[in-house]
Amino acid sequence: MGTNCQFLKKTLLEFLGNAIDVTETRDYCVLTLPQKTIDDRLASVFVQEKMPGFFLVDDGGKTAAELFAQGIHVTDLKLAALEELAERYGATFVQGTFRIGCHTEKLNAAIVSIGQCATLATWYVLGHKPRFEEEPVLHRIEAGMRAWQAPYENEIRSRVRMLGQKMEHVMDFVSFPRNGHEDRRVEQVINKLDSRLPICVKAVRPSDNPLEQARGYGFMAYDLAKTQFETWPRVAVVTRADEWTQSAMDLVYASASIVVPIETGEEEKLEKLLPERLSEVA
Repeated sequence: MGTNCQFLKKTLLEFLGNAIDVTETRDYCVLTLPQKTIDDRLASVFVQEKMPGFFLVDDGGKTAAELFAQGIHVTDLKLAALEELAERYGATFVQGTFRIGCHTEKLNAAIVSIGQCATLATWYVLGHKPRFEEEPVLHRIEAGMRAWQAPYENEIRSRVRMLGQKMEHVMDFVSFPRNGHEDRRVEQVINKLDSRLPICVKAVRPSDNPLEQARGYGFMAYDLAKTQFETWPRVAVVTRADEWTQSAMDLVYASASIVVPIETGEEEKLEKLLPERLSEVA
């Protein structure tokens, strides 16, 4: 008995139609595709009609943001590889974002291409080996945040996504006031009943180039300016602080509300230090 190819095509189209999620945000659409990235996320593609019949298609900077969040520094060699990957799919990789500009007749192909770029670019995760002493840092940060006796009821959430002017950013943890209203889509956060602001906490690791990691944190602060997240206090937990240069540390201090430097082997101090520092910005 031969394979029914038309039936396969029909069922695949039905699967794709049901699996693709479309969300309207501000003046663009976000398509979540059924393509898993290597770090186990679904690829998202942002589509904006810049003028009648002409579209800008990109990954919202999410791929670069995820690499940064996992301590993977985009070296010149990695940057060249990402640019070449983009070129092979008819895209560009500029300022941490895969992007294609196209007319209506090429829109669907552009969406698929950006999805491919977002998926393949995360292969760097496979070769990334976090240092052992960094492994418990996020657990200690979370324990410190939950031990904090906030002057109001709060809720701790992990891996909170924030949409900046140019790309999406990921905060390791955010403490939300319970008497505010928080939509699951973070870009639609509205604090209705209290002037208290959510507090963001992010671990900043030196990776193989502390200055570049500091610049990445600084760009995040710059990109969140003039958005609803601009006034949210930011706490930067700088790991392996003994390996950072002074210029790199200065940049982090200039970009964060509070900096908590932790030297190698002293990670256990986080659970005591973090509640104290959180109280300073609450």
